[in-house]
Amino acid sequence: MNDKPRRTFVTGISGESYRQAEIRHAKAGEELLLIREPNNPHDRNAIKVCRRNGQQIGYIMAGMAPRLADQINSGTRMGAVLEEIRGGTRDRPSLGVAIRVRIWGK
Repeated sequence: MNDKPRRTFVTGISGESYRQAEIRHAKAGEELLLIREPNNPHDRNAIKVCRRNGQQIGYIMAGMAPRLADQINSGTRMGAVLEEIRGGTRDRPSLGVAIRVRIWGK
């Protein structure tokens, strides 16, 4: 199998303010899991962004989630890499995350 992704793109995620401790332990370049959460009471298209150890660091943004959820539901293989951790400074104490989503196909 060709392990080169068919498509990649960088995006922010949502919910980081609730997961500051988990983000503090994460490292740029770390492999991440994208896990569907179809029973989420707030968004049936929710996709959790988790570290390999299971710690959740956020969610795929709601505006992007329906399209990616449809692809995951149809068997498309995708994952992510933690591209950058932002903030953590005196001026911006809260941490934020940018991830690189990787889509391989079915």
